[in-house]
Amino acid sequence: MKSVGIRELRDNLSRYLEEIKEGQAIYITSRGVPVARISPVSDPVDPAISALLDTGQAHWNGGKPKGNPSPPCLKGKKSMSDMVSEDRR
Repeated sequence: MKSVGIRELRDNLSRYLEEIKEGQAIYITSRGVPVARISPVSDPVDPAISALLDTGQAHWNGGKPKGNPSPPCLKGKKSMSDMVSEDRR
């Protein structure tokens, strides 16, 4: 496995990222001592989310979430911001 110092990594980050994309893992060293490892991402999607998508319990069209079209009804006279402020005290 390849190792590289922090300064070398900073100065040539693009080159090292290309190596990582190709499957190479790289140890980052500080004064010769390994402090971190950068490796390729195996699957960018969380397995729990993948399971929900596969079973049809969730779907995503690739866009930004639209949120709830109708906000929840609050019982009482306090607004949501008042309740949040109260909680933070």
